[in-house]
Amino acid sequence: MFWVLFAFAGMAQKISPPNKIITFSSERKTFPIAAQGQASTIVIGEKDFPGVIRVARLFQDDIFQVTSVKPELTVGELPKSGTVIIVGTLGKSELIDKLVTSGKLKITD
Repeated sequence: MFWVLFAFAGMAQKISPPNKIITFSSERKTFPIAAQGQASTIVIGEKDFPGVIRVARLFQDDIFQVTSVKPELTVGELPKSGTVIIVGTLGKSELIDKLVTSGKLKITD
């Protein structure tokens, strides 16, 4: 199971299907992937599949192509502050597994 999890300062956020994909102003229950020259950090697990790591890098490039801001990509560590995008596989990503164990991320079959 592959997950892209959006989080703010390490706190999981429930994401509802958006009415709009791209907006140019802040809206309630959203967070910026990129805004004001800054991009959310992409975080991947150290032990995830090589394909997941490749997709995270492609996603990083996509964000740059759309916003002209290249997000930082880190492996295994959450930054101390800021908005993050956690990319990983259940059972292979320690970050995602910790969120499941703590009840912050609910999964179903």
